[in-house]
Amino acid sequence: MILTDLPALTLTTPGIEVSLLDTRQATDIVAVAEQFLVGEELEQLAAISNAGRRREWVAARICVKLMAMRNGLIVDAHDCRISKNASGRPYLVKATGEPLAGVGDCSLSHKDRFACACLCRSASIRVGVDVEKISPRLRKIRNAFMSPFDVRGLADSAEADFAVLWTLKEAYAKAVGVGMQVGLGNLICDGDARTGAPCVRSPTGECAHARYLVYKGYAVGVCFQDSSLLPSMGD
Repeated sequence: MILTDLPALTLTTPGIEVSLLDTRQATDIVAVAEQFLVGEELEQLAAISNAGRRREWVAARICVKLMAMRNGLIVDAHDCRISKNASGRPYLVKATGEPLAGVGDCSLSHKDRFACACLCRSASIRVGVDVEKISPRLRKIRNAFMSPFDVRGLADSAEADFAVLWTLKEAYAKAVGVGMQVGLGNLICDGDARTGAPCVRSPTGECAHARYLVYKGYAVGVCFQDSSLLPSMGD
């Protein structure tokens, strides 16, 4: 399998990398699971019965491990594993469960053809990534995730625009951890007043920087927030 980079997805914050893995490059991606996954991950895989879901789940984990190897964070895929905290948020650690040096945060996503991963080297930055196929489906459910204050025209078609907004809000929910609680329709995707770059905001004003890309019929969205720049509770 080949790891496909997305160089057009430019992130202004150093140390954040996003890649896609095209699952069509392997005839049976689940068959290679043992080459990349370790005990706890293999147990989780065994509990997934749906064939399509198994394929996407394995591909996303292969994607992030290949990124870690490429960045010299590990030598072999078996050197690390992806665990989840109490709220279900993934994080990358050594196979033994100890912290993995050089990794601040990670995020995974998968949709049909593509698995997607975001790897962050900074301990103060939280990241979220999402990939979604561009299709008429999102137009039909747009009232469930769109806000009247969302910026429009991010992509060159209505269907692609809906997909970009969906991925950015899903990525925000993963990065900041409040999107699902307030509902995607209550999140606002607009622009940073200083830079003009896109950002996603919660109803309380909490904000994360956003980047996106339309790639081969899919939208990829990334959100990231630097906790070291946020005001303290007393400010």
